[in-house]
This record gives sequence, structure tokens and C-alpha cells, in this order.
Amino acid sequence: MGQIGAERCLHTPQADAAEGPPGPLAGIKVLDLGQVVAGNFAGALLAYYGADVVKVEPPGKGDALRSLRLADASGTSLWWRSYGRNRRCITVDLHSAAGQGVVRRLAGRSDVLVENFRPGVMEGWGLGPKDLPPHLIYTRISGYGQTGPRAREPGYASVCEAYGGLRAINGFPDGPPIRPNISLGDSLAGLHAAFGAVMALLHRDRARGPGGACAGLGTPSGSGQVVDVAISESIFNMMEGAVPEWFTHRAIRPPSGTTLTNVVPSGAWQAQDGKYVIIGGNGNSGLGCPQGRRRPCLALHLRLEPRPVSTVAATPKSHPSPPVQSVQPARGGDGEGGPGPHQPPLRHRRRSERERGGAERRDCDVGGGPQQRGGDERSQSGAGARRPHPEHG
Repeated sequence: MGQIGAERCLHTPQADAAEGPPGPLAGIKVLDLGQVVAGNFAGALLAYYGADVVKVEPPGKGDALRSLRLADASGTSLWWRSYGRNRRCITVDLHSAAGQGVVRRLAGRSDVLVENFRPGVMEGWGLGPKDLPPHLIYTRISGYGQTGPRAREPGYASVCEAYGGLRAINGFPDGPPIRPNISLGDSLAGLHAAFGAVMALLHRDRARGPGGACAGLGTPSGSGQVVDVAISESIFNMMEGAVPEWFTHRAIRPPSGTTLTNVVPSGAWQAQDGKYVIIGGNGNSGLGCPQGRRRPCLALHLRLEPRPVSTVAATPKSHPSPPVQSVQPARGGDGEGGPGPHQPPLRHRRRSERERGGAERRDCDVGGGPQQRGGDERSQSGAGARRPHPEHG
């Protein structure tokens, strides 16, 4: 076990104390086995808020994020420079018995463990939740969750974004699905994981009761739990009203180019100088009305229009991809395939949702069908709908 270059791990708890006040997670110890984007972002968020995060990396080149995209003069990825702040680093060979022993010892002194290996890998190393101390908040990120029909499949964010519904609503109606030029699925999963870990810490602290065995957060002597985060479900949780709209009206929210469906005036327009104007408004903005006067009748008319006629059209400059004769999800390898564009977000997920409960319908819901399960990380902390939405007034 050794540290990866002092210049790459400048922050220590002592240095942090000298640089500013501690964050709200001060005293929380996190054992970070996360890798690449999703796991690293979860660890980074916990470290940003004051947790003492020990980052575990493989010997040699370290985490893959260290070499992704553009690098600084030392050859280290600028992406890693951003995510790696506030953490301490060690190298551990998780494939060796000695390395696995190091993780067990560190887990005994930690409050939270973060990992995003494929489901079953940690258990194969003897490092699963049942192998480690029961106080631990064991935070897991994967493509489709630790249970369900797709649990053991590789979880690439590009495919999980399609499986969760994001790709179906992005792009232009007559074009291919568009991927945002960021790792959105991974980052959303990391955000859900960090939030789930904090909720589990709060749950653990409250479960001990006032004046009980708990000496405060950061004291590893209470009841832990597993926080199970899926990239596909983190995307699904962001689908707003698309899910109840489908169940209630069988309305499929289509890709709408630069606009937001049924919300106008909103979109991108090209000006005479060739630049684009991004407009965010609503029915009361008075866009285009003389002297800026508000005209509710115009707002209603615009809201019912499918899209502004002057919306910028797609102008792809790259060569089109050859047509695909058929699509079959990849199995058994490191690659992965998923549902194609412009399909309802639940069509390819129903079995998974039945088993994992990503969509829920409660008796308290009035006038609608199943909806996303709020707080889309699976844990014992009890996220979900408890009462209906409030009526106006």
C-alpha cells in the first residue's frame, strides 16, 4: 500500500483545517473504491462537503480518469484534477489477498464505502456488504442496480441513458437520438449515490437515538445499510412528467429539437448575424407583444403550438452512419446495446421496474398513473410517496 505521488494528493485533513472551516460532513470517513466518472463524482461530492475521503486506486497508472481527455503539463487529466480534490490516495491491488485485507481494515474505520464495479465483483473478492462491518454505509453504483434482470450486465452510461428514457426525448423528430457532450448518466448516478449515502448516515444517526450509543456522525458503531444506485434509474428519475403522461394519456413525449415540448416561447433562433439566441420564457413573458404588453390569449395559443416555426433545424456536418439491419442488445462481453430512439421510457423497462420498483403507484395519487419513485437510490432510508400533491391554495 503506497501513496500515488504527493503532488497528486495535496490535500490532507490537516491541510483542509488550515485552509478553511470544516464542511458539514467533517468527521465522516469515506473509503472510496469508485472509478472513472460515476464513482469518482460521488466521492468528490462527499469530499467537497468535508468528508475525509481515502481514494483507493490500482497500482501503476491509477484510476482511469487520470488519463482521460486533455491533460496538464504533467500528463494528468484535468478532469481528474477537478474530481480528485480534497481526497487522499492509496494504491491497492484488489485482486490480491493482501490488498483485500487492506480494504477490510480500512472499512472497519470508515463510515461510508463507495464502489461502482459490476455487480458481483466485490463479492468475488470477499469484499461484499456481508463481508464487511455492519455499521458501514455501503454505497454501490451500477448500470441497472444490484438486482433485477439486467443486474449483471455492463453499465455504460451511453446505453443506460437510452434505457432510462433520456435519448428518446433528445434530438430532432427526423434525426438520430442526441447524446449530451458530457457524461450525464454517470454524473447523475454519482449525485444520487452521494445523496443516498448522506441520507443513510442521517438514518443511522437517528436510529441510534438521542444520548444512545452514538457519539455523533463519524462514529462507526451503528446500523449500516446498502445504498443501491443504478445509472439507468438515475436518468429515469429525471424524466419529469413523461412517465405519468404515458400511463394516463398514452402520450409519448417526442424529441423536440431546440425546444421544450408545449413550453413556448422557448428555443433557439438564429439572428441575422449568424449567431444564435437562446430564449427561455413562459406564457406571461410577453415575447413579441407591442411595448412588451402581456397577452394571455397569445400565450395560450403559443403553448398549444407543437414548436415555433423558426426553430433552428438540425444541420449535421458529419457523414451519416450506415443503416443498422437489426438491433440486439449485446450479451456476455464488455460492450452493451440498448433500446433505440423515440420509444416510451418504460417500454423496455417493465420487467426491471416490477422487480426494482422504479415506478410506483400509490393510493394517495389522484388523477394519474404510476410515477417515478422519488429518490431513486435503493436503501433502507425509506424514500417514496407518502401523501398526494397539495391542491392549489
